[in-house]
Amino acid sequence: MVMTVDQLLAGPRGRRLALEFALWTEQRDALDGPCPVAIAVSHAAHRLDGAGRARAYTARGWMIGRRRGRALQVPEVTPDEVATQLDSLVQRTAGVDSPDIAAQLTVLDHAVANARYWQEPDGEDRLAAVPAVLVSLEHWAARLLPHAAWWSSGCDHATQHLVRWPPPDASSDGPGDPVARLATWRAEIDADESRARAEVPSDIHAPYSGQWWSMPPHGLCVTTRMLGALGPAGLWLVEDSFGHERAATVAVEVPEDLRVLEIRGSEDWAEICRRWPVEVTAHKRHDWYRATGRNGRWVVPDWTLLAREYDGVHLSVAGYLSTAGTAIDVDGEAASVIAGWDPDSTWWFTPRVRASGPALPWRLDDGHWHPST
Repeated sequence: MVMTVDQLLAGPRGRRLALEFALWTEQRDALDGPCPVAIAVSHAAHRLDGAGRARAYTARGWMIGRRRGRALQVPEVTPDEVATQLDSLVQRTAGVDSPDIAAQLTVLDHAVANARYWQEPDGEDRLAAVPAVLVSLEHWAARLLPHAAWWSSGCDHATQHLVRWPPPDASSDGPGDPVARLATWRAEIDADESRARAEVPSDIHAPYSGQWWSMPPHGLCVTTRMLGALGPAGLWLVEDSFGHERAATVAVEVPEDLRVLEIRGSEDWAEICRRWPVEVTAHKRHDWYRATGRNGRWVVPDWTLLAREYDGVHLSVAGYLSTAGTAIDVDGEAASVIAGWDPDSTWWFTPRVRASGPALPWRLDDGHWHPST
């Protein structure tokens, strides 16, 4: 089932996606001409950015930054004015071609790459959450979603590929020993929480940052689906990327009988946190308070226990867009956050998922991944 507009716009990454889609549409149709919506968004976002950062987005034909040592004067543009610009763009681009899979990956890449769970939302994320702008983004979400049914689908066993980033990381290949890696992670979580209780400042506003992520531990096999000539989704959709421009991908064999737990939204995440909780309040609360505004008790799933019942866990693109970065209520007292988990990734708890072919090199060129010969 295709996700709804309300589901997409419920999450900060989904709202950012709708905004990025509008900006992409304007840039595509403008060719080398002016992009008034992009300019309005940049000015309004600059005013809303909690860090007050200067920014430069020359790829869209506009810039905010410094000139000759002096801060450039940023015109004051209100969110209402941005909403008006977005509505006007809807009318100007009515009847344009539907976004193909390459366009979807481009705007998804922007939405994913700008996720940050260790500090306050950036200006664009804040702008996309303003009610007037949110109403305008409904039009853009409605235009995009009918062509993105794969976002809601589960793990595609037949097309899974892993991505190797330089330098080569053999730990991502499997088979390895996932049981041992999970046990090590569980001991590390307990040690980190105990240490943080003793050493981390109790003031929620203290300048402390720690381990803000919540996905299964590094060192397990992680795969995503193949998207035809564009390569695996894992090439495109990377949170907190190191900016790699080269990679290699390898097809993996996934036995049909493997049990994969699907995370399709907040209810699925809350359920696994209720069934298998691990306390992480002391060492995550400062980061997650800044990211979500919630101050309270925090938990994450105990992957060692979940792995006793499932061979893997998959976060759909729809689940990511609607949920990542939000404070997900678990039991009325504790909450959790999906953070650091790339959309469409499946993390495997079994050595039965194995590489089944040679490594294929890829290169990033002009914003797109291409096979490298």
